[in-house]
Amino acid sequence: MEVKTSKADQSERTRQALLRAATRLFAERGYEATFIDDIARRARVTKGALYHQFRDKRGLFEAVVETRVKELTDRTRALSGDAMERLGEPRKAWPRALAGLEIMLDGLSEPATQRIVLMEGPVVLGRARWDQLWGERVLRLLTGILRDAQRRGAVKPELVDAVGHLLHGALQEAVHAITQADDPASARQEFGEAARWILERLLRPSEVDAHR
Repeated sequence: MEVKTSKADQSERTRQALLRAATRLFAERGYEATFIDDIARRARVTKGALYHQFRDKRGLFEAVVETRVKELTDRTRALSGDAMERLGEPRKAWPRALAGLEIMLDGLSEPATQRIVLMEGPVVLGRARWDQLWGERVLRLLTGILRDAQRRGAVKPELVDAVGHLLHGALQEAVHAITQADDPASARQEFGEAARWILERLLRPSEVDAHR
């Protein structure tokens, strides 16, 4: 049992080392200019160990995208709740959504995430697979927020999915505009304020809600 556990631990350490090395190289060079030999060398493992973990470079890239998206969405959930606790606010849906928006925008504005997930992800993996890895996770976050708005009558039940897709597309477009702006910091602030304006009007409890 100890031998099996040790092998499993070593395998996981190898996998994580490859993911870290691949993430850095894909972010620095892009998918096409990153080679298997370089990744193995950066991770300090053999090519055989790499192919034991991943079927090929595309499989490794897919794992990097999946890991990056999971980290981003998990961090958004966790830190938005923490932010509300620091402010002494209960974990109500709308203020937590606003805090989550800031965290998501900052995460998506990171150069590595921008290049790997948003720019090269759909091209390398194909739109259908990319939608599964990226779109479905983010849409689940947005849909959860919108379900609360639906319960308050702010969004019609039949429109929740459509509004979620619209917000999802707007979020991606905002991140693209921020990274392409001459002054990304100012653009980040401007788009953040615009997004908060939209979400507050969609999610913030109204006076009618408060008297129910």
